[in-house]
Amino acid sequence: MSLFPAYSNDSSGKSPLTIEHSGQNHQAPSWLNNTSFKDFQDNVNRKQPIEISSDSDEDQNSKKERKEKRKDKEKNSVVISSSDSEREEKLKKKKSKQRRSRSKSRERYRSRRSRSKSRKRRFRSRSRSSGQKRSHKRHSRSRSKSTDHTRHRKRSPETNREEIIANSKFSSKKVFIEEVGVSLANAFREDRKGDRTNFAGTGLYAKDVAKYKTKLKYPLGKTKKQYMRKLIDENPRFHHKSYIKQVLKAKNVVKFNTESILRSNDDINSDFFKPYLSLNFHENKIKTEIIEEDKEYNPLGIYSAATENYLKGVGGLEEKEAEVFENDEIQEKRMEYNTKLRESPGNVDLWIEFIDFQDEALKETVFQLNDEKEPKKLRRKNGEILRAKALTERKLAICKSAIEKNTRSIDLAVKRLELSRDLFDSKTLDQQWKELIFVYPENVGLWKRYLLFVQTHYIRFSIPDTIKAYKGCILKLRNQLEKSVDDCDDPIKILEIEHGIIDIIESAVLMLVQSGHSEKAVAVYQGLLELNLFSPDFQGPGDYNVEDKLSLFEPIWDSGVNKVGQAGARGWGKELQERIGEGRGEMEELGIRKEEWEEKMLEAGSEKGKTWIQLEIGREQEHFFPWRKGEEEAEDPERIVEFDTINGFLAQFSREESKFRVLLSFLKLLGVEDRNEEFCNLVNSGAGALYLNTPAFYRQDFAGGDLQVLQAILPTFKTQESLAIFTHFILAQTYDKFSEPFRTKIMSLWLDFECEVVKNSSGDKSLKKGLKKLVKSLLKEDRNNIELVVKYAEVEYQLTGYQAAQSIVETSLTASSKPVLDQKYEENIVASSLLFRAGVELELREICRLKVENIEADDSINKDRLQWLLIQVGSGGTFKPMSEDNKMSMLALVDSARGNFERWISEKVENPKNINFFKLAPNVKHSLVEVIFLYAWLVRFTSGYQDSLISLNGFSKQVASRIKNAGRFVEEYLTLKFIQESIDKICYDLLWYESLHDIKMRQNLRSYYITCLQNHPNSGYFLSKLGAVEGSTSVVSSVWREVCKMVQNKSLVNYQLVEQVSRVGLTKFIKVLDPDNPGELPSVGLGFLNKLHNLLEFLTNLPTIKHSPLVWRLLLWTTSVLNSAAHSTEASESLKTVLYRAIQDVPWCKGLYLDTALYLDKIGELYTTTKQEIVLGGEYEGADDVEDEVVEPKFEEIPGTLEHVTELMVEKDLRVRLPLQELDVLLDPV
Repeated sequence: MSLFPAYSNDSSGKSPLTIEHSGQNHQAPSWLNNTSFKDFQDNVNRKQPIEISSDSDEDQNSKKERKEKRKDKEKNSVVISSSDSEREEKLKKKKSKQRRSRSKSRERYRSRRSRSKSRKRRFRSRSRSSGQKRSHKRHSRSRSKSTDHTRHRKRSPETNREEIIANSKFSSKKVFIEEVGVSLANAFREDRKGDRTNFAGTGLYAKDVAKYKTKLKYPLGKTKKQYMRKLIDENPRFHHKSYIKQVLKAKNVVKFNTESILRSNDDINSDFFKPYLSLNFHENKIKTEIIEEDKEYNPLGIYSAATENYLKGVGGLEEKEAEVFENDEIQEKRMEYNTKLRESPGNVDLWIEFIDFQDEALKETVFQLNDEKEPKKLRRKNGEILRAKALTERKLAICKSAIEKNTRSIDLAVKRLELSRDLFDSKTLDQQWKELIFVYPENVGLWKRYLLFVQTHYIRFSIPDTIKAYKGCILKLRNQLEKSVDDCDDPIKILEIEHGIIDIIESAVLMLVQSGHSEKAVAVYQGLLELNLFSPDFQGPGDYNVEDKLSLFEPIWDSGVNKVGQAGARGWGKELQERIGEGRGEMEELGIRKEEWEEKMLEAGSEKGKTWIQLEIGREQEHFFPWRKGEEEAEDPERIVEFDTINGFLAQFSREESKFRVLLSFLKLLGVEDRNEEFCNLVNSGAGALYLNTPAFYRQDFAGGDLQVLQAILPTFKTQESLAIFTHFILAQTYDKFSEPFRTKIMSLWLDFECEVVKNSSGDKSLKKGLKKLVKSLLKEDRNNIELVVKYAEVEYQLTGYQAAQSIVETSLTASSKPVLDQKYEENIVASSLLFRAGVELELREICRLKVENIEADDSINKDRLQWLLIQVGSGGTFKPMSEDNKMSMLALVDSARGNFERWISEKVENPKNINFFKLAPNVKHSLVEVIFLYAWLVRFTSGYQDSLISLNGFSKQVASRIKNAGRFVEEYLTLKFIQESIDKICYDLLWYESLHDIKMRQNLRSYYITCLQNHPNSGYFLSKLGAVEGSTSVVSSVWREVCKMVQNKSLVNYQLVEQVSRVGLTKFIKVLDPDNPGELPSVGLGFLNKLHNLLEFLTNLPTIKHSPLVWRLLLWTTSVLNSAAHSTEASESLKTVLYRAIQDVPWCKGLYLDTALYLDKIGELYTTTKQEIVLGGEYEGADDVEDEVVEPKFEEIPGTLEHVTELMVEKDLRVRLPLQELDVLLDPV
């Protein structure tokens, strides 16, 4: 017999669908006849009613009906066999008992839940595990509803058939009513499935979720903070200090990083050929760092666990000790440094890099004392002091190890002295510096670092001592220079020594100007120019050295003759030869006399502090130059500069490049500098800045004077007429003392200066007429000077306009044009291309001017002239002006012109010619740059800017690949660097031109600008364009973020970059201020100001920037503005704190003291010393009874802030032009 009778084929005469049960024959159930799931569904819907249980209320009639339905259902049930029936009955009884037990437990649970319902609402969140348990109970309860018939649960009324059909899972996939087959009254369904998109957020919608109040409970006797701290300590976060301790002390640690789990390319490629992904873990593919435990460290069992761990090299200090832990990245870097230094212990640069790395290694380490009696702020401050000391000790230890392996290294010796400046006393430090200099007296770099130490070490700083150190340095280097010249040493070596002396003189003069001794600074440069440019031509037997010349120069100087820069100056050589020792020159008018402007300020009747500030700054600007014979007798003896004062700074230079640099340095001090414009040749290049040491020129205010945020202390030629006249005479008296190309450079500077004077005077017609006369007189002296002709066209464009300048360029090209690409020599190529480039620049500027000023004019004629010039250069031959007849011939000449350009460039770009960079700087011109400029714009107007950019980037990469052997006095390096930067400038100018016509190109311009700034961080041109590229300084600005990163990078940051970043931040702050109410700070402006303040705070910690007076003055200004709403006493203390910090790094800057006085005066805290009577009696508690005694009154002095500021200046011998005693005399009524 078959185990399944219903499917047996027994031939007993019974129907195959008949089942034997208790001797009776029953018809087989209908489900055995089902051939598909659809047949089963139809049978169920046709014969068996559908029942849905619910938890709603139900009356007794519905219960009876349900019982009858159950009986009918039992009749239609399928019976298999008697044994199966008995088993089913047992299972039903067992399940019913389990359901009753679960039902009772649920009732108890519900009763407990109702009692604790209010308490449970206090908690804001529940754990996931409890939520899962509740979910499990709900599911089990829902399953029991359909089987448990004995429970007393409320039921919902019966649902009609159409509702069941509408809510069935088979109808949920249908859309139209006709497909479901229900009436309109039931044409809706209940969506009981949860929305899975809720998992995408952090939680449910807030208004649909109950809110609970959190009330933390903690044991009595403990505060909330202590209780929470205990919970945090018991369950620390991964980056918590205690957790890091556990990780670092753990043994057998396998470290996973990008290097250890790195797989080879063969392993990765093999994965793509597998039919499945392997789950096996290949340990041989992963590098692990496991401590081997094979060695027995405690064989006798006498060591403690700590000692055993120490022998194993694991573990650390005890918990009570202050522990310093490093993260994995810092640890890997440290190990990498150690490995490299073991391999190459003689690498001094690597040692110094490792010493500087300690700042990053201990950056996140906090040293905090456990003295709970002290306030938290004081403990943090003391911890920072401990951290600084620990950092210094670690650096000194590394430095000591480095010096032991490199005993002759000057850099390491200097590094040790710089680190020891806060540990040793000033006398010991100074002695060690002098011993080092005594060993290496010829090292110019060592002298610079020693002088920086003398100038910035506040404890030993004073103006006379610093000047003495500078004079001693210049004297030693001057003797070395004379020896090298007499021995005819290498010209490059002589050039290095001369430029080193000029670097030191620049630093000394800048310190004199910023400390208030401007007369001495001007006299030093006058003496240098007189000695090097106006010395007599000694003829006869014997040779005159520098000492002999200085001994002859001294009586001429002290006689009071007019010096260079003064009207009627002839030079000390002529004065000596003619034996004339009296000043016969006529005096120029100096404007308002001292008595007049001082009397006006005194009559204003301001407060004493404010009056002192005005008079002090006024005298600083009026008495900028030394006293001259013939002027009114000087009341201040320091205005008279004798020869002994400048004697130590004088040196005679043998090379004309050095003499020209002295003149440039003097003009820079007076405010005259070359400035770059769009499309012109690169002037302020990074290579030129490196050669001329421009990054070391630390200003105390913004260049140009266009951003007037800080109070102006020093005069400029735009604000002081006497300074403009003096500068005019300097240029007029020196240009003919130089040979070419220096003579032309000085004339170009002269014309640019006169143009600035004309613009500053609002276009005075007499000044314009004088300038044109000056240009024509200079052209008469050298009619073949093409550079001067180009400068004449630029002057006409600025003064008259486009038509006059275009006429000059076209006439000059017609008269003296030569084929550019056919020239063989470097100088001829540059000279022949100057006029063509001048014409192209003129047309481009005119097109941009029309676009920027929104002038509705047709620029097609400018574009036609531009393309005509470019094609003329590429085609060769003599120049022919464009006309309507030959205009259309341009199309036929384009291809040949481009081909000629490309062939010429491909030959020259592989091996660029070296030029005499030292003679050409800073106005360097190279033939390759000139031709690439013309070619790039030809491609732009014939094929589009994309092709032009691709070509320029290719040329730049080719030149960059050849750059090597970097150095300040390596001409090949400077030349290639200049060419690369010039090509990048052409590319930048092209993108800027496109951005004027298409705003979408602005983002491309920003991206390329960031690249240029990273490649050329010292480029004056790219740094000056920061504000033009990105006017927004918000956090979403890509340029601003990248620039801030560069500022924080020690290898890229420089003074010019800091100045431009500060300028942009201040400009943005000023723009958001209300002009009608500038004292009210808007929230946006306050955000900009806080960003700038934090950036300046960071900059004051950088070694290369912290000695900048401008940075400290800006920090003092931001502090005053941010504390404007605070109490005057609190704001006063903040200003004093910043001043005390600033004079530790820039103690020579007089502007800091004057700024502090100004800001204190604004908040009413600038007052003089007053006396207050001490009252011995009174009504206060503990007062003495003095009614019957006659007591002499006693007074207590309250020190004034004005006296305090002036005392700080006098203590370091800074120049105080108006002592307070003199001010008291001036303020006393007659």
